Amino acid sequence: MKGLLDEATVLLRGWLAQDFPDTQTPDEVRIVCSRMVARVLERGSGLPVGATGIQAAIGPFQQGLTFSADTASGGVWIAAADRLALKRFRTAKTIRLQSQQTGRFGSV
Repeated sequence: MKGLLDEATVLLRGWLAQDFPDTQTPDEVRIVCSRMVARVLERGSGLPVGATGIQAAIGPFQQGLTFSADTASGGVWIAAADRLALKRFRTAKTIRLQSQQTGRFGSV
């Protein structure tokens, strides 16, 4: 489980674009981190990680899986509700680029 907590912590640090000392980590960040790990551990339902439903048919042997839109891989992920809960802690990073052709600036 420590590996999952480490993975969730790294993902949150990257998404928030900041790091908190252990003694000053906001409760919201700790809760989201534990939720991220809990989602992975809940897969004991027999469904693949991130799957929210399964459809099956016995006739011509059909099967279908429904996945959460937030799921990108088999590891921990930041769900939409998590991003909303952490929005106020996120440090915005904007890159300003200048076009060589027009000389105008734009943001990425």
